Amino acid sequence: AADPGRRVAEIDLLGEAERAQLRRQWDDGRREHPATPVHDGVAAQAARTPGAVAVTSGGEALTFAELDAAANRLARFLQARGAGPETRVGVCLGRSAELPVALLATLRAGAAYVPLDPGYPPDRLARTLADSGAPVLLTSGGLAVRFAGWEGELVCLDAERERIAAERAQAPGV
Repeated sequence: AADPGRRVAEIDLLGEAERAQLRRQWDDGRREHPATPVHDGVAAQAARTPGAVAVTSGGEALTFAELDAAANRLARFLQARGAGPETRVGVCLGRSAELPVALLATLRAGAAYVPLDPGYPPDRLARTLADSGAPVLLTSGGLAVRFAGWEGELVCLDAERERIAAERAQAPGV
């Protein structure tokens, strides 16, 4: 307020006491942060605390063991459809427990995910999906109509639930 012409990037947001607390108390530089992929970190956490809650959405909750197994099953399902290294998988889901499962599964399959916001207009979703070159799209039945003209493989997770559940729960090889 004292200098309205000043750029936000130039404003110091922390006072000296807060900066000192961050440097000395919260990050003393002795902790190592391993550079492991997020899907490997989730698998390691599932091995350490399988019964701990990992994801909650609405009234649904998944433990780390359940999240890990669901992601492995979906990863195998995706690999059978061509997902793997150097490929992308479109993911268009609302906020639910299925979303982190889909993202982890895509990474475990060796692919990269292309996040598609279900709130975007259909033409923007179609352009993003086409530009990505994704051969597979994960979505739900209620959102599938938004991709009616798309020529890749559309996987409606709710419709394919039984087939995905039939896959093995062990982590796939990539």
